[in-house]
Amino acid sequence: MKKIKHIFILSLALFSIASCSDYLDINEDPNNPQAESLNPDLILPAALTGPFSTFTSTGNYLGNSMMQNWAGDVTSVTGGFVEEFTLTGIDNTFYAGIWDGLFSSTANLTAIINTDFPNYENHIAVAKIMRAFYFQYLVDLYGDIPFTEMHQFQENLTPAYDDAESVYRALLQDLTDAVDLINNNTNLDTEELADADVVFAGNMAMWEKFANTIKLRILLRESLRTTGDASFVSNQIAALSGQPLLGAGETVTINPGYSNDAGKQNPYFASYGEDSGGNATFNRDFIRAADYAVQFLNGSTNGIFDNRINGIYEAESGFAILGIVQGETNDTATPNSARIGPSLVISSEQDGILMTSSESLLLQAEAAEYYGFPGSGLDYFQQAITDSFAFHGLAMGTYMTDIETDNGTIDGEGLGWNTTTDKREAIMTQKWIALNGINGLESFVEYTRTGYPDVPLAINASRPARFIRLLYPQSEYISNSANVPQQSNSDMFSVPVFWNE
Repeated sequence: MKKIKHIFILSLALFSIASCSDYLDINEDPNNPQAESLNPDLILPAALTGPFSTFTSTGNYLGNSMMQNWAGDVTSVTGGFVEEFTLTGIDNTFYAGIWDGLFSSTANLTAIINTDFPNYENHIAVAKIMRAFYFQYLVDLYGDIPFTEMHQFQENLTPAYDDAESVYRALLQDLTDAVDLINNNTNLDTEELADADVVFAGNMAMWEKFANTIKLRILLRESLRTTGDASFVSNQIAALSGQPLLGAGETVTINPGYSNDAGKQNPYFASYGEDSGGNATFNRDFIRAADYAVQFLNGSTNGIFDNRINGIYEAESGFAILGIVQGETNDTATPNSARIGPSLVISSEQDGILMTSSESLLLQAEAAEYYGFPGSGLDYFQQAITDSFAFHGLAMGTYMTDIETDNGTIDGEGLGWNTTTDKREAIMTQKWIALNGINGLESFVEYTRTGYPDVPLAINASRPARFIRLLYPQSEYISNSANVPQQSNSDMFSVPVFWNE
């Protein structure tokens, strides 16, 4: 992908990493909305990169810890992952950076959508698509959120909350409108995206595919809902039939020209790799492979070796890939455990990952199997696995055959299409593997939806199940106390988001 050079600053914290500044430092202060005076071409690069920092860093930290992908190196560090593993002491400060980062930094996208500047239909379409991408996660994690009154700044500092289902419907409409702008815009003076588009470099056909894929993800998220209109999802998925979606090899990346200069690194690498001086970050040393995932991938628990383990994790010199059991103490934990792997932590200049082709193909596999979406669920499933190995640059070997025959060993339930009774279990298990370290947040939300894969809790967990939502952060109770829904800490474990009812 072409790497466009822009000037930007990324603010990174140790555990909770929110996008606090971007290319132009626009709209960080709600009382000083400078974006209104700038045209969308100037705003777009910052609007695209700002929320990505929170998504790829804080979101990954939460998702991978909850899904048995990551553990902490308790052999050398005291603490870390305490709340995630014990599931105690959690309040509205827990991962507050996700709300504070995603909600505030998407204001630039809203500024583009509401622009008074003429001839920016392409920019508006892109902004609608990316805002839907991030706002889906806000709904998935928090439920009701401000939407119709959001991002009005000094005109309305206390936006009302909209119910989660209505926000989902609004996101679907935004995506429909974006595709319509792409395909049916008759304005001959429409500005091209060009260098401002740090995702697809102005390729509107790819933006259309991305929009349709996000729409499918939104629909599938509520597909197992037991309340509401049962036909809504199936009808909407049927309407997607014949529309272009992300296919084989079409991973969505973002890169504004990441470099090793201070403040310009890829935010994933800056968090989980090295600083601009070449020094390992705290997370690089602390985050280690979780033993459950290691045993799963190396074949110890299912008899089928998965070569992706060598991209997902990196062994310490002279040792095999070893994991730490989530919740272990330094008295029992395995020393010399593996770090985040070489196909994930590459360089300061590496592309950021918004959505892998594997994720898209597995969405289509589920839609084909259960909702009559065109194509073969098995074909989508197998192509997703093929693409996942290709993402890591690793040979698949006999893996595809092994998972469909159990390799003549113990039960491989969950790995193969034909060897798994519930196809959703096979899809979600492969999604969990394919997104390990890349987008753990998506795996966690899908686990909340489906219960797959059935990964265990940490051994020191004090509750029988994981939480099913996050609490609104303290910042909302301070700045928007009249509107933010009241919650207790127990609501995290007992009050589902609408699609989980």
